Amino acid sequence: MIKTLIGATMALCLFTACAEDDANDTDTESGVDVNSDGDSDMDGDTDTDGDSDTDTDADSDSDADTVTHPNACRYTCSNHCRSLGGQQKDGTCSGTEQKCCYFPDSDNDTTSVDADSDTDTDADTDTDSDTDSDTDSDADTDGDSDSDTSSRNDADGDHVTTPDDPDDNDVRVCGDSDNDGCDDCSIEGEQAVDNDGYDEDGNGQCELLLDYDCMNGENAANDPYRLQSCIQFTYVNMDRKAFAEESGDAELLKWNEDVWAVAVAHAIDMCENSFFDHTNLQNQGPADRAREAGLSIRGYAENIAVNLDAAAAEYAYMNEPTCEGHRGNILAKNAVEIGIGYHICDNPNNTDWNEYHFSVQNFLLDPGIKKSDYCQSSATACQVPPNPPSTASCPADLQRWDFCPEPTSAMLAEWGC
Repeated sequence: MIKTLIGATMALCLFTACAEDDANDTDTESGVDVNSDGDSDMDGDTDTDGDSDTDTDADSDSDADTVTHPNACRYTCSNHCRSLGGQQKDGTCSGTEQKCCYFPDSDNDTTSVDADSDTDTDADTDTDSDTDSDTDSDADTDGDSDSDTSSRNDADGDHVTTPDDPDDNDVRVCGDSDNDGCDDCSIEGEQAVDNDGYDEDGNGQCELLLDYDCMNGENAANDPYRLQSCIQFTYVNMDRKAFAEESGDAELLKWNEDVWAVAVAHAIDMCENSFFDHTNLQNQGPADRAREAGLSIRGYAENIAVNLDAAAAEYAYMNEPTCEGHRGNILAKNAVEIGIGYHICDNPNNTDWNEYHFSVQNFLLDPGIKKSDYCQSSATACQVPPNPPSTASCPADLQRWDFCPEPTSAMLAEWGC
């Protein structure tokens, strides 16, 4: 479990600013062989039945031997062949005839016959019709007295098999075995109950489900503040869902690693060069920086904040009039992708912002998507937001310093409502 972050204990001011760029760059700135055939499989497993082969779990026959089965004709030939993945060699099955099933391969070796009555202990499927007794506790799915594992598989490689895995095609989904509200595979792509989300209050349980793409982006391992970025990203999508009427039932945003690179570069730049603005010292706005990085954009928006906590910064972004400013960017129906750069400033020369947390949210916009009806109505747009204005909340120590105040009508005049 990812532990809670330590909050700050000093009284500090919060600053936010937002900007939106259209295609013409107009700123509106607002602050994965159990055949006993003498083969040797290449997976490092041991011989569990004493028949000179090396058995494996669901591995392929590495020497591709053709295997015939002496007991196959005890059963319905064609059905049994098919159940073993083989082919019917002729149309007659009688007595001990060993021609019923064959498995063609490159070396055309048809002499390897598994006629042992072994007891395999490798927890794999009985693929050789040798009346062995596999110890995999799975059901017999083909009527041949062995225990098959065909009904249990791990197609996505998350180490949870069907039917325990609710979605065996998605590594991010394998169920919530510890009942903490977060899927066990949500972060690592395999079952990891101790690392399945953010433990916001330090009680050992996951309170915040973090986005897999954000936590596993190609730059994540080298981003010291990726956790904070992903915490804030989770709150952004939670807010889009929570305020569905205002967002027009907007789709959840997708994480974009290239957009993140632009955003985090600006966060670092503001820290190192002691400024807080959408326009950098080279007079480049958000869209300019995106294009310089090679992004193809039709619409671009940016929120920036200086704070001491990722959740507190999201709260501040959202504590603005409906459909306006930072809140408007976060809930915008035409926002489709996002990258959030986060940087804790370590620059003693930056006397204003050293040790502060710089948050930069960059959004890719689709101009073809219209605003929500809510935001097109004067009766609902530019009004005092609900209380609380966000799904995010401040740590208790920051609340004591009034970092996350309740929304009031005083904000309306500031935004020209």
